Amino acid sequence: MFNPLFIFTILWMSQIILHSLFSDTFYPFNISTWMSLAVAVLAFTLGSLLTSKVKLPALKMMSYDYLKDDFFISFYKITITLYLIGGALVCVNIYYVLLNLTGGQINPITIRQVLITDFIGDRVLFNLVRYFFIGVMVSIFILSFSDKLSKRSVSFVYFVGIMSAILTTGRLSLLLFIIGTTIVLYRNKVIRVKHVVLFGLLFVLLFIILALALGKGAENRSMAETVVWNLQVYTMSSLACFNDFTTYGNQQVDGGLLIPNAFRSVFTLFTGYELSQKPDLNPFAMVPLACNTYTILFPLYHDGDFLAIFLAMFFLSIFHMYLYKVYKNDSSPIVLYLFSISIYPLFMMVFEDAYFSSPGFWITTLIPVFIFLIYAKFSALTFKDFK
Repeated sequence: MFNPLFIFTILWMSQIILHSLFSDTFYPFNISTWMSLAVAVLAFTLGSLLTSKVKLPALKMMSYDYLKDDFFISFYKITITLYLIGGALVCVNIYYVLLNLTGGQINPITIRQVLITDFIGDRVLFNLVRYFFIGVMVSIFILSFSDKLSKRSVSFVYFVGIMSAILTTGRLSLLLFIIGTTIVLYRNKVIRVKHVVLFGLLFVLLFIILALALGKGAENRSMAETVVWNLQVYTMSSLACFNDFTTYGNQQVDGGLLIPNAFRSVFTLFTGYELSQKPDLNPFAMVPLACNTYTILFPLYHDGDFLAIFLAMFFLSIFHMYLYKVYKNDSSPIVLYLFSISIYPLFMMVFEDAYFSSPGFWITTLIPVFIFLIYAKFSALTFKDFK
């Protein structure tokens, strides 16, 4: 059900169909845009089919079947308790920072505006809010062994994860949580296919509610117009923005886009040769709707034209299909968690790049794994959690 090639095909075919049906909403695509799409689909399909046929080295992870269920229950209780205590302290700090930055005018719209300003500035508030992103990851990881928890515990962890995603104010965090938990809960037979569909509808509903609460696209629009605007912007405009780049090339960035700023800083530190930093936010394009996300094709085409698109999509398909094969044959909660997380950047392809530009994301995904391994090691030393 979660075959990466199937997901990839559905996502990009839906883009093609939507832009064909609503061709009057956006500017016409040029030949370079269509060729980029064709190259991406060809490369990902080729890599996926090759990986599905070729026998690759096995990745063996410990299943931890030798541990009692009490181990997983105690891990869940301790981890969630510590996270909630930390979250309460972070919320207090965020409140006082917001009081200072907003002059006491705290509401969802001003919070969104302050976060954007803070993100391209000192990131004082952003670094505090990022704590809740860890909570999203921790919640997904705990639910990767949901078959060992009670229904009440599963519901509580799900609630904690949803609230953590909302507190980040990022709808992408919400998307990550819905995708990750849907996969792990389905694999552990906690939910069925109909629930997968319901979770998808839940994301759309929460997405719209959060957009309305933050005033996204509400300028001089009715509520119905705001909802339509958000749906158009977040489902279709990214590819239109990429088309704007292939047509006019106004979004050229010195030093390229594929190398993250953190790596640029390290390179400058060790070599003395300064690489210019890429902007924290992409420039806006009018397509004619205002948009600043350009799909994964943008950094690839920007830095390496069609060749970069082909190579990146080919090797990404191998990565995804290999993880998928491991996921189908391994019962380890770590494998299940890592596979569920890996589907998020695959979904993000049609919006923006979540592979090359986000090293912090990949590092954060490993935090719950390290916590789990340390706790498992400690339990192994005490011997009390062995079956």
